[in-house]
Amino acid sequence: MDEDDYRERANAMREFAGDIDEGAGEVHEAVQGLVSSAGGSLAVEALNPQWPRTIMIVTG
Repeated sequence: MDEDDYRERANAMREFAGDIDEGAGEVHEAVQGLVSSAGGSLAVEALNPQWPRTIMIVTG
């Protein structure tokens, strides 16, 4: 492996990390929409306090 291979792999990992962050943001928006539109649901009430911890674990 030479310097160019390392650079290429590093760039690929940065792109992958960006994709993960973007996907996590989209999921967060969807869950927030679900929580706000499904008031009174026991499942949503159970999810609501757990979601911030979950998103922090996923996004680091």
